[in-house]
Amino acid sequence: MNTDELLTQASAALSLSLDDRQCSLFGAYQRALLSINESLNLTATTDDTEFTVRHIIDSIAAHRYFTASRAILDVGSGGGLPGIPLAILFPQARVTLCESKAKKANALSSMVRELSLSNVHVAHSNVFELRDRFDTITARAFGELSKLADILHRVGTAKARAVCYKGKRETIDGEMAKMNGSLYTAVVDAVTVPFLAEERHIVVLTKRHQGH
Repeated sequence: MNTDELLTQASAALSLSLDDRQCSLFGAYQRALLSINESLNLTATTDDTEFTVRHIIDSIAAHRYFTASRAILDVGSGGGLPGIPLAILFPQARVTLCESKAKKANALSSMVRELSLSNVHVAHSNVFELRDRFDTITARAFGELSKLADILHRVGTAKARAVCYKGKRETIDGEMAKMNGSLYTAVVDAVTVPFLAEERHIVVLTKRHQGH
């Protein structure tokens, strides 16, 4: 199956309704990233089908955690995952792609311009230097939950959440054991990613005593 066919079937399985523009943007994003990837090595996945499943569909499989988001921060965005797929899926949300490495940040800016994603901002910055505040912080393959909890505390609004893309439950349990449970609550949900036969979870972190 090509990218369009995979997205059509995956969106049906996920109860998502994608319009033609969104499908076109997902395809354009994949082509742009794989083209830039030849010189920057942003992803080890270079097969079109595998990329669609492992990165785009994996990113949007967690869509229900972002439906109310208005200001999303993608930490350590790298090649724009999951931030760019989420921005395509939720054009009403403002998405900031934070990337500390200049070459990657420049590549992200180039892709955002190419795709004309007016709701996306690229921040070439250390995440703790950001002055904006976000209602949703997210990351894929960025760091342990304790690190994301610290970012949530520093740049999140009072009622912000961190939506963390994770793999195996065993790894999550190990990371949660290192967190300060008196400061944060963590909810772990198993997520089924169409066409991907691997263990996937979303961990949602929230601050305790919100607003204090």
